[in-house]
Amino acid sequence: MTTRRSTVRYCPGLNLGAKSVVLHDFGAERALQVVDEEGVTQMSLPSRTWRAVLDERETGAFNGSSLERLSYGTSAMPRPLLEELVDEFGENVSTAYGMTEMGPVATAIRPEDVLYAHSGVENVAVVGEEDEQWGNKIVAFVVRADADDGIGADDLTAEELDAYCTGRDELADFKRPRSYYFVDELPRNPSGKLRERADGGE
Repeated sequence: MTTRRSTVRYCPGLNLGAKSVVLHDFGAERALQVVDEEGVTQMSLPSRTWRAVLDERETGAFNGSSLERLSYGTSAMPRPLLEELVDEFGENVSTAYGMTEMGPVATAIRPEDVLYAHSGVENVAVVGEEDEQWGNKIVAFVVRADADDGIGADDLTAEELDAYCTGRDELADFKRPRSYYFVDELPRNPSGKLRERADGGE
């Protein structure tokens, strides 16, 4: 549900009567076609959907130069993808998380941000897991980078990642993952959100 207050704060264009274009069935080619046809200036998509948009734009069939503001949500965006998005469209890229992603507290540095900076990590998702002692604990599902992309990426261990996170002063200790599961890919639903329950890997 969107209240008038949240609309004014997060979607001022709608409050001012700006035209909105909603695609009920998303496709990167169709999205860029609409951007060019309608002169779209703002676009919001799930984090990893932007990968398809960037790939489609590389074909040269679409311009997309009207875009001035981009936003993403549903999950953290991999740092390489974010950097590529900024290089392609400029620095006016923002996160537009809903309440399900924000949780009770919003802070600048998240475990995902720290782990994405590790050369051996290709993709990562941090979730809560039931714990007998504490009720819940933070765990990370990690997709290792290819060996060519990161030094010794195929041999990346949980101990190495834990030491890496522990050594980062900007990451609060209570946010540090207590367990790491190595998987081939992150389990996500069609909207791009991480499934609430995922089977552990290694």
